[in-house]
Amino acid sequence: MDPGKRRHIPPPTKTFVIEGHEGWGPEEIKKELGLRIVKDLRAGRLELKPLPEAALRLAELARDPDPSINDAVSALQHDPALAERVLKVAASPAMARRPPKDLNEAAMAVGILQLRDMAFAIASGRVFRAPGLDHLIKEEHMHSFAVGLGTAEIFQRMGIGSKQGFLVGMLHDIGALLLYVALSQYARKEPELIEPVFVQRARRILHGALGERLIRSWGLGETVRAGAKYHHSPNTAGALTQVALAVSIADHAAKLEADDANERAEALSQFPALYAAGLGPADAKAIARVVQAAMKENA
Repeated sequence: MDPGKRRHIPPPTKTFVIEGHEGWGPEEIKKELGLRIVKDLRAGRLELKPLPEAALRLAELARDPDPSINDAVSALQHDPALAERVLKVAASPAMARRPPKDLNEAAMAVGILQLRDMAFAIASGRVFRAPGLDHLIKEEHMHSFAVGLGTAEIFQRMGIGSKQGFLVGMLHDIGALLLYVALSQYARKEPELIEPVFVQRARRILHGALGERLIRSWGLGETVRAGAKYHHSPNTAGALTQVALAVSIADHAAKLEADDANERAEALSQFPALYAAGLGPADAKAIARVVQAAMKENA
């Protein structure tokens, strides 16, 4: 062979290996990694922190046929950081026409069920720690806060009777957080699993199904599960299509690159799902204001 015409030999393609399995396409990621995470979640092998006591106490009170507002407020006051965040959510335009001055007013305005949902949604961020991927955990939680408030606003505008809009939106990407925890844990023995390209591929393929599984394990209802499972494919959600559309719109609104609410509203008004939900440009402006305010608060 002429030395000046050496045959080009491409570098070997990186494969990701778990327990001897190679060739990571979408189906392998679902079957090998997805099933592994689900099995470890069921068996309690994933290192998830418990929900804060205040959130658990509120969940307990919400099951009481005659719950006490005072007890609910007292439970939250034992966790000042959580109480502060709940009050901010309760005071947002998506949740109240007149911002409550304190937790007592908030509890009276939204009721114990919605107070529980707010606390549960906000507290969920404390459950997940993923060394090596903690920056992604933070980004996801900030994004989900904006989607939560956006979904609450959209529920009202679409006439969806459920008051769980904030909870549904806040937990829509919870499967991504579960994925990051699992990959961080597995990477102690298999460091290739936290390579950025693989993490993003796995997130795209698995986060909806993993979110639905985790929400189910927490005992939350089908409305919340639908937001996680179907927000990227609302037309497959059956009877819960409207819920999935609401989350899809809020998710899109929060992902838009915009300098202000007007720019965000203009871009959102081009999103087909907005019109599929029976909304229009005026609704886009209101949704954009809520989302923009939430993102500014978390900046």
